[in-house]
Amino acid sequence: MSDTDEPDVLRELASLPTIASPRVSPDGATVALYYDVTGRNDLHLCDPDDGSLEQLSDGDVPRSVRAGFEWDPSGDRLFYHRDEDGDEQHDV
Repeated sequence: MSDTDEPDVLRELASLPTIASPRVSPDGATVALYYDVTGRNDLHLCDPDDGSLEQLSDGDVPRSVRAGFEWDPSGDRLFYHRDEDGDEQHDV
């Protein structure tokens, strides 16, 4: 670290929240995505018209977004892997 007042651009970029695995609902009205704005991955729904977010999970999704999720064909439900005990054992 330097003793200057210059911002640490790399640190600031690394601290930006990540949006991952966006998937549009079957009717096209909603987008589900992983978002780590709280510092951990959580599953959110995004309204594409106004950009509002609704958080669906509460820290119980896997740390790796590779586990993914799927929309029910009707678009009424999402299926995702849960990590209930923090042991990365991914239960549906």
